[in-house]
Amino acid sequence: MGKAVYAIYRDDVFIDLGTRDELAQRMKVSPKYINHLHAPSNWKKYEARTRETTGHLLAIKIGEVGDELEETKRSNSMKRG
Repeated sequence: MGKAVYAIYRDDVFIDLGTRDELAQRMKVSPKYINHLHAPSNWKKYEARTRETTGHLLAIKIGEVGDELEETKRSNSMKRG
C-alpha cells in the first residue's frame, strides 16, 4: 500500500507537494499538523472566512505514491549525495 500525497496551498497559491512526512519535515511542523490541514474542520474554517482574510493553509490529497516509487526516490537520493 502506498503513502498519500498531498498538495499544500496558502489560499489558492500552491506551496508544496509530497507525503505527509516529507511535507512536515520541509515545513518544520509535525505530521499531525499536515493531517489537520486536510481535515474537514479546517476546510469549514476556510470556507467561513471572508475574502479579506488571507493566509489560510490547506492540504489536498491528490493520490498515493507506491512503495516502489519511494524506494526509487531513496536510492536516487543516495546516489546524488
